[in-house]
Amino acid sequence: MNRGIALIFVLWLTAVLALAVSSMLLMLRMEVRRCALQEDSVKAFYLARSGLAHALSLLARDANGFDSYSEEWAFIDSTQSELSEEQGRYIVKVEDESGKLNLNMASRDELIRFFGDEEIADAIIDWRDKDDAQSACGAESEWYALAGLPYKPRNGPFETLHELLLVRGISKDTFYGVMRDGRQVSTPARNHLTVYSSVPNVMPDGSPLVNLNKASEEELKSALGDVLTDDEIKAIVRYRIGSQTPQATQRPQQSATQKPPPNETVTQGTTFGSNQTSAVPSRAIITQPPISSLEGMATQGEQQQPQRGSEVQARLFNSLSDLFSVPGMPPDKARQIIDRVTIWDGSARYGVININTASFEVLMSIPTMSEAIANDIIAFRDTNGAFESLSQLLDLPSVDEETFRRLVDRVSIRTNTFRIISVGWMNSGARHVIECVVERLPHSPTEVASRKPQTELFSTSFREPITHSGSSKKDTYTFLVRYWRER
Repeated sequence: MNRGIALIFVLWLTAVLALAVSSMLLMLRMEVRRCALQEDSVKAFYLARSGLAHALSLLARDANGFDSYSEEWAFIDSTQSELSEEQGRYIVKVEDESGKLNLNMASRDELIRFFGDEEIADAIIDWRDKDDAQSACGAESEWYALAGLPYKPRNGPFETLHELLLVRGISKDTFYGVMRDGRQVSTPARNHLTVYSSVPNVMPDGSPLVNLNKASEEELKSALGDVLTDDEIKAIVRYRIGSQTPQATQRPQQSATQKPPPNETVTQGTTFGSNQTSAVPSRAIITQPPISSLEGMATQGEQQQPQRGSEVQARLFNSLSDLFSVPGMPPDKARQIIDRVTIWDGSARYGVININTASFEVLMSIPTMSEAIANDIIAFRDTNGAFESLSQLLDLPSVDEETFRRLVDRVSIRTNTFRIISVGWMNSGARHVIECVVERLPHSPTEVASRKPQTELFSTSFREPITHSGSSKKDTYTFLVRYWRER
């Protein structure tokens, strides 16, 4: 009997030990798998970082004078390069923020054309302006309090795009679009909006554009003498100073603001989240307003009064299209130099739309834009890849010289600001995503410091600037991070 008890005890002990060993083996296997997944997560992280570095490298070498989704930087797949990892890969998508409508810079007319709703347009303006005075169809602190909402309008620029969801009239269906049976049945407004956008006001190599309001005759000759004759350069000076006698030493002391076109009826814009459309009068806005003030946008399109000198009254170039009004300036010559001149100060302009990347919905938000022009712009891109000069707008069947004059100051063919989404993943399923918005600035990081007072236009916690070099010293760019998120 004692032997039977001993046998039972031994069997029971063996079972316990076997269970313990099995549990330990299972725990070891799980730990090994966890370590492998952690290792793959680290690899995915570095794959995503590699994708980001690849994108920045391509953007740093991009100096062709235009920015378009037909270029190499727009989509990157590591499997198509020698950088492919056997057990993983990275894919990078780059979006142009200047191909979107900037919520902090858009005029009331542009917002109405985009949303098709005056109440939404006024509510957005009330959210971002600096006072508590309610617009005709808008909403200020009192409205949000009466609605029982636990927040007030920012009364400052939007800091993130998702902040738009707090604004009266913006529903999730408007912002994200409507999905039905797994299909997108309405366009998400967020795909076409931004709080970051800027286009360069310098040449592709970073050298200054020629300021038509400030350059002397000698400077005009040095910069544009390969295209313009001496007489044509003198014609610019005569037009600028309002004199029939060339005076090369005379310089206007003011820079120009954008001359608004007359009010006119425009075509209907796209409505997000509903079936409404709207026809509204349009008025151009200045593309680089005072940084410290957004509430002054209603009046900043007004023309400044030129200063009076002792002998002549200075006359400003108020639009790039004024080149075509200079007596003695052949139109074909004006077309050749329009991408090499400017009337704005600073190295960047804000809220300007890149016609090479803008969607139909964003194009239709531009004052004076018609469906015919928007369709012609998209057709031109589909056929030719990109606009390489603003003057190519005149080649479109729907754009005559008067239409060009109303559009040219509101659009660009280049951009400074990119949203980069880099995804690195391993075959095991480990994945890492880096999403950031960067502003591409030429030359050294020391020049970035002088731009930081302008950052209230943007929404970011700043990181250290990222510097990438291309094939030569002239291809060195600083990428200033405006937004950063990892997941």
